[in-house]
Amino acid sequence: MPRLTATLVLLLALLGLAPSAALADEGRAEGGPRADEHASRVVVLGTAGLRWSDLDPAAHPRLAELLERSAIGSLVTRSVRTASCPADGWLALGAGNRAGDAEPEGACRPLAEPGPEGAVPRWEVYVAERDAASYGSRLGLLGDLLEEHGISSRAVGPGAAIALARSDGTVPELESLPESPEDLEGRLAFEHLERVLVIDLGVVPEEAEVGAETREAAVELVSARAEAALESLESSSGAVMLVSLADAGPSPHLQLLSMRGFPGVQGLSSGETLSSSSTRQPGYVLATDLLPTILEALGIAGTAPTGALVGAPVRGSAAEGVDAAAMVALDQHATAIRALTPGFFSLLIAVNLALYAAVWLRGLRPRFRVLGVVVGALPVATFLANLLPWWRAGGIGLYGSVAAAVALVAALALAGPWRRTPLGPLTVVAGVTALTIVLDVLTGSRLQLGSLMGVHPLVAGRFYGLNNSAFSLLMVSSLLVAAVAGTALVRRGQRLAALGLVAVVGAVATVVDGMPGLGSDFGGPPALVPAFAVLGLLVAGVRVGWRRLLLVLGAGVLVVSLFAFLDWLRPVDSRTHLGRFVQTVLDGGLLDVIVRKLGQNLTILTSSWLVLLVGAGVALVVWLAGRGPGEDTKRDRGLLRVAIGELDALRVALPAAATGLVIGFAVNDSGVVIPAIGMSLGVPLVLASLARWREEHSPVEAVER
Repeated sequence: MPRLTATLVLLLALLGLAPSAALADEGRAEGGPRADEHASRVVVLGTAGLRWSDLDPAAHPRLAELLERSAIGSLVTRSVRTASCPADGWLALGAGNRAGDAEPEGACRPLAEPGPEGAVPRWEVYVAERDAASYGSRLGLLGDLLEEHGISSRAVGPGAAIALARSDGTVPELESLPESPEDLEGRLAFEHLERVLVIDLGVVPEEAEVGAETREAAVELVSARAEAALESLESSSGAVMLVSLADAGPSPHLQLLSMRGFPGVQGLSSGETLSSSSTRQPGYVLATDLLPTILEALGIAGTAPTGALVGAPVRGSAAEGVDAAAMVALDQHATAIRALTPGFFSLLIAVNLALYAAVWLRGLRPRFRVLGVVVGALPVATFLANLLPWWRAGGIGLYGSVAAAVALVAALALAGPWRRTPLGPLTVVAGVTALTIVLDVLTGSRLQLGSLMGVHPLVAGRFYGLNNSAFSLLMVSSLLVAAVAGTALVRRGQRLAALGLVAVVGAVATVVDGMPGLGSDFGGPPALVPAFAVLGLLVAGVRVGWRRLLLVLGAGVLVVSLFAFLDWLRPVDSRTHLGRFVQTVLDGGLLDVIVRKLGQNLTILTSSWLVLLVGAGVALVVWLAGRGPGEDTKRDRGLLRVAIGELDALRVALPAAATGLVIGFAVNDSGVVIPAIGMSLGVPLVLASLARWREEHSPVEAVER
């Protein structure tokens, strides 16, 4: 008990420091701009399909040299679809929000030069697509703001025209992109004194669509144009951004981004990496972060309509070993995990279903104790695998790392003195899972980023805190640990201490999950608070009825509302998605958010095989909790109902976990993922405990009990 108390005190101390540290990092004096700091000129050199792996210093030494004096990062370009086309990227730059062209039937549509009076082609299609989506994007926002503040601008090329177009789809000053890089350099050197200059450098198509030679030629042309432009702007005191805004093909990748001269981005020496409060991860920037960065550089930050911008200004920070090779590794990691995740979830479903089928057909034999622990250790192993650079070896590296982590956790659970008790291995695996997730959140969510059950960079949904899978694992694992420890105290006559322990574990889990800057999970507290409230009531020996259940559900809603409100009180650039959700509600966008999330939930519910995992798991638990063995003694029907007479931790943990998983399913946009992932941890561990208990009791003794 003293060790447990010390651990909880340490976690609470860390929680007290973590938000302050996060805020200090966001507002650091060396990275944040002064109130009066802005650029004399902003130049955006944009392309699509250009990745860090395309840049060969030997082929483009001048470009490599110039980029070494810039802050660098990787741009996540996802907009309305997983893979973005050039029009999507340019629209996102101009709107500061997700927007895109109609979905192409095959390859991305080539961009056309504007027509008479600067009319951008397909603008009416872009508007129609915007209206059909639920992101609330304001097309032409950049162009409207520049016109409103009397800031001169010029677009060179069709993509630049899309970015600088006003809301009516017209761009005031534009010209065609010269084919020759030398001509581009000459024009930039002697003309264009506009405050904002945006240049479309062209597109680098996917090799699978055009062939290797054509793609290499496109890389050569775009790089030469970028090199010419950067060289002509070398003496400029303004802000310069070189960015690949879209994928330009069906396969998503992280794209190239370099900046210098922007507020908060020094970019005058190598080793500076880019990030933003949208990602809170070094090297990762969202496409929707670019417009807030440009507006800040122009000195007109805060003039956009409330709620129009969903990103945050980009910041640079000193970092060791940040170079093009590091950015290539980020893309390798992101693309590898995206390709391997579907296969892993198929394996997860198959392994769990095989375990359930074996239990139903053969009964809980002694070997299921080991099998249940191994399968239960699989979820946390997917996070621990990121301690190794597995992506260098691809799928073999990933599955090898996961297998090694499973073996380590299972060995820990089955090797100590706790192995002799039915609930010992369950407690160890659940404890390792909860501790891993909590420590990961406190240290920046690096294990979750690019993991099988974590957050995927190319999805651009979240980069820090807790995603829905990690939330589900944290909830189930912490409930199991609290139930085991709490019921142990009750058996010793310390019911009040047991209630205090459940309250402390629940508070830590809720704060880690829901606090802005930590878990930042909007849908977690409404499930966590009722789940731990049910656990506390059951540990106290109080019957849980509908009235009490509704009260604790309301408490969960109140907690997350408080977290969101406190986050909304922070400066706009420092808010997480909790505070931005409050602003969305104030702006009247609540219905759009609800419709979009319900649609996502329904899509997952009707298209994911995880539904089968949930159904099979529930059916097995109901079978094990049946009226009694009867004719099914060999298959252990009713064993759970009998065993919980001694394994009282399961008696209180299972209803609490069921409450949390059902509520989590109802209030989160990932729907069935939450109960499926939670059950992939909880059900195998319960089976392992029952198998050990059955070893100590013959079927006849079980019937008599």
